[in-house]
Amino acid sequence: MSTHEPHGPAEGAAQAAPAPAARATRLFTPRTRLAIAALLFVGALSYFAFLAWRSATVYYMTVAELEQAGPTREGRLVRVAGKLVDGTFSRAADGRNVSFQVSDDQGNVLPVAYSGEVGQIFFNEHSELILEGQYTHEHIFNTETLIVSCPSKYESLQDQGKQPPYQTETYNASGS
Repeated sequence: MSTHEPHGPAEGAAQAAPAPAARATRLFTPRTRLAIAALLFVGALSYFAFLAWRSATVYYMTVAELEQAGPTREGRLVRVAGKLVDGTFSRAADGRNVSFQVSDDQGNVLPVAYSGEVGQIFFNEHSELILEGQYTHEHIFNTETLIVSCPSKYESLQDQGKQPPYQTETYNASGS
């Protein structure tokens, strides 16, 4: 007899192949992760685009709509569009505080108070303004933002040899 004793009935048979090791599975494959990241990026980009669009599309009230709505709540700003009423512009001695009136297409007039820089183009009866501020209980619109609509519609007047209703001269720093 040999010193070697069989361990089992299949002594001479080939050893059985070991069972394959369990593969680690991933919840998300790299391709799935990339798709999720792209989807999140596009979603965030769309959200920010929506916020920008919403803040850029602000409703402008007319003077009549503002008067009908009444004074604005504390901290709430509204926008009003109107045309400068000729002869109503008044500048305080400090040069920064101004008052004027704007009107809508129906002839409703709104007194306005503003503190800040006012450009030269503002001083004419053709100025179309966009004001952002608060309407007070004293029926005065205190504007924080004053936007003068672009006078490009008057450029053709200058091309025709007519005087546009705003100052066209330019000045340089040397005074010449």
